[in-house]
Amino acid sequence: MKIKPEFFISYDEDDICILRREADGSAREVSPISASAAMAWECIERGMTREAMIEAIITEFGGADPEQVTADLDALTAQLLTLGYAEE
Repeated sequence: MKIKPEFFISYDEDDICILRREADGSAREVSPISASAAMAWECIERGMTREAMIEAIITEFGGADPEQVTADLDALTAQLLTLGYAEE
């Protein structure tokens, strides 16, 4: 899976958002995203395997439940594909 090049994440003081680059060079907010989803996004951009992403998220978020992380990651990746933010 890879993130389509027109989509990127923006971090500001209070929010993390997915933005889309428009043809005119501007950026349009598409959706807010959680910190854990943003981390998964960045892992996808780095080409990490699913197993490596799960381990990284568990480590980053203080020993989160592996089954829950796996379920959440699978749901997120399915949603990114469905919404057209990513492709196989």
